[in-house]
Amino acid sequence: MVFNEGDFAIRKRKFIQKMQWFENEFEELFGGKTHLMTKEDRDLANDLLDRLSEVINQYQEKEDARLLPILSETLKRIEKHYPELFLDLDYKNHEK
Repeated sequence: MVFNEGDFAIRKRKFIQKMQWFENEFEELFGGKTHLMTKEDRDLANDLLDRLSEVINQYQEKEDARLLPILSETLKRIEKHYPELFLDLDYKNHEK
């Protein structure tokens, strides 16, 4: 599918809105917790990241590659604000 710049601008705006929604969700859920994240917090964060993956999968057109910097910056901001959630994303495999 080929997009013109107007179509892409609409897709970009929607993508940015979705990325802002994810940032807002992290803020709402974890904003008061800057340390001592629980297993439940990490599980919830992983669920949100799984949902983010589902959103990303909706943007598979060649032109959508231009949205990757927005995604990257969103993830960097989330990780910067909540590093405890990203210390060991594979923690489930370490628990017994």
